[in-house]
Amino acid sequence: MKRLSAQIGITLFSAMAVAFYLPENVKFAVIILALAVTGVFLCVSRFRSTVWLPGVSLTVFIAVAVNIGYTYLHVIPIQESFSGNNMTIEATLTEEEYQSYSKYYYQLNADKINGRRADTKILLTTAHSIDIEPFDHIVFRADTSPTQNNYYLAKGYYLTVNTYDSEFIMTEAESRPLYYHAIELRRLLREALDKYLPDDVASLCKAVLIGDKYALSSDVKDSFLYAGASYFIVVSGMHFAVICMLIFALFKKLRVNRFVQLAISLSVILIYMAVTGFQPSVVRSGIMILTLVISRAIRRINSSHSSLGIAGVLLPLIFTPYGVGDIGMILSYAATFGIITFYSPIKKRLSFKSSDNVIKRAYNAVISVLSVSLAANILVFPISVFVFNGFSTVTLLSSLVLYLPIELILIVSLIVCIFFYLGPLNFISILGSWILYAVGKFVLWIIFVLSSLPFSYVRIGAAYVYIWTAAAIVLGVISLALRKRYRMYNIAALLSAVVLLSGMIIHTVITLNTVELNVFQCGNGMAVGLDYHGSLYMLSFDAKSYDAYDLVKELSYDYGSAELAVCGRGTEYKNYMKLSDREFAISRILMYDNDTADSSGITMLTDGTPCDYWIADDVLLTVTPYKGKLMSYLTVGDTDIVILPYKYQLKGIPDAQRSADIIIVSDSEKDYETLRCGRLIISSEYSEADRISSAMSIVSGNISSTADGAVTIDLR
Repeated sequence: MKRLSAQIGITLFSAMAVAFYLPENVKFAVIILALAVTGVFLCVSRFRSTVWLPGVSLTVFIAVAVNIGYTYLHVIPIQESFSGNNMTIEATLTEEEYQSYSKYYYQLNADKINGRRADTKILLTTAHSIDIEPFDHIVFRADTSPTQNNYYLAKGYYLTVNTYDSEFIMTEAESRPLYYHAIELRRLLREALDKYLPDDVASLCKAVLIGDKYALSSDVKDSFLYAGASYFIVVSGMHFAVICMLIFALFKKLRVNRFVQLAISLSVILIYMAVTGFQPSVVRSGIMILTLVISRAIRRINSSHSSLGIAGVLLPLIFTPYGVGDIGMILSYAATFGIITFYSPIKKRLSFKSSDNVIKRAYNAVISVLSVSLAANILVFPISVFVFNGFSTVTLLSSLVLYLPIELILIVSLIVCIFFYLGPLNFISILGSWILYAVGKFVLWIIFVLSSLPFSYVRIGAAYVYIWTAAAIVLGVISLALRKRYRMYNIAALLSAVVLLSGMIIHTVITLNTVELNVFQCGNGMAVGLDYHGSLYMLSFDAKSYDAYDLVKELSYDYGSAELAVCGRGTEYKNYMKLSDREFAISRILMYDNDTADSSGITMLTDGTPCDYWIADDVLLTVTPYKGKLMSYLTVGDTDIVILPYKYQLKGIPDAQRSADIIIVSDSEKDYETLRCGRLIISSEYSEADRISSAMSIVSGNISSTADGAVTIDLR
């Protein structure tokens, strides 16, 4: 990476991406340090002659300064000006709706909020589908909130609206922009794939061809994650490379003029970017391929690092300074850097120098695929561990087994979609669908098998991740300080892997037989989780005035998902909808049957007999619905636990469940004199804890509260 353009561009992107996640005080410290280092480099003649050193440090300063400026001059003013209760929003829908975890999402561009010109993006979330087309106008009243979720901030949504009872007034668009035709083309591609394929295979093909992963079931998406193969269902450089390879092969066959090649390639790339919704990884890949095509047209040598550097400069301009914080974009950029930097050395070291027989050629072909995966994971792996607190142990095996089938699905899906609309040649589409069916079923089977292997996906406690990160940084600094640094890099990498492996083993051993009851701190409300062998099997949620995002962050870092959730109060359905989001998936929600419309993944319960759910062989959950509330009764081995939602009428509790080892409440309930327990836990703020404790002292002689922090009880 000798070119200054590559060094500056990659540094700019990296610094801006890191700055997106840094606390404000750390950002200012980085600015001061970068400015000081730049001054030293410019003043010392030894460093001044090396242009890239002051250039890189100055780039870091500019990147972080732009992030801070964008925050205080654009993001904060929008959030402060347009956040509030019962706001009138006039907006335009800019994309198709999508559904995820039983919610419907609408990407809006707000024209006015409360009569004031806004011109800002808003993410609208509802429990119902709205009958609206892209670029139609919509007016409604709802509460707007500042976005706290980093995923949506990176997408440019600085305001969010979660509404379940708003009335929407829709006006059909008088005219629609050119991008609407890309949306229509996307729909035509979906229609072609849905015509001859079953839902599971069609969903897989749509994810591979156009990045439409919302059609995939949560089980399939989880399986791809646990198998370390999520990048196959996100349109990225691999997908672009296959399509461009087909185009270039056609150009070579037809001997097309290089400037005609440029025009056609530019058109195809822009159309594909639009059809996939200008996803960050697609735009990054598109920019790099465009630089390659332009270089070929003007007969200039193309540098992959320079192309990546150009993309690093353009991406913050195309999206926003926050846009480079999108974790998908970061992983795609890191994987690309790893491939163009390390692929050739890895392949050269592992391959046979001569392939004079079939066995050697087959071996070299396997090594070629593995080298790509290894090179990509050199940077992707540590980022994934740090962000997701876990990693797949079978990702190399997944890449080896699935690379060719996924390529085949991509190519054949494209052929099926093209010939589907060519009347007399429609039989080609039918033949292609047979191939897609067989290959798609094979891929889904492989994914489920790999993800089901013991320890296919390993989670690591946050503390171990921080220890590993600190160890890796220290080892890296030591390697840089030594003369024979390149030899030390191998030793440092090995030691870093040992530290990470040790943390993984310790965490796995500790959580292997863990059964814990966690009562999380959430103000005057309740959030109770059952940690069973390191997984969150049950979550009972009854928060009244609780900002769910803080709990989502905590749970997503530690678990990532919950198998079953009990909504204690039907009125807190909104908070559950916030919880069941991208960062934290809930497979099944139990709630009281009230006016809230039913959605997939939600089981409605009505007054009547208690309902039993076996969470594990020795863990039974009994849910008792009574007058708008759900009471949870857990039996874990020999321990009985009662979880009472706010204002639950104790008349609804069966006599056999009035005495328990542990009772959890968020207020002093009426008729509490009938309750008895070995330990009473009060989930409330400090100001309320003493009052409730005094009122319910007759219930138990052992009382604790979440006023000073979460309460954890070891049930084994």
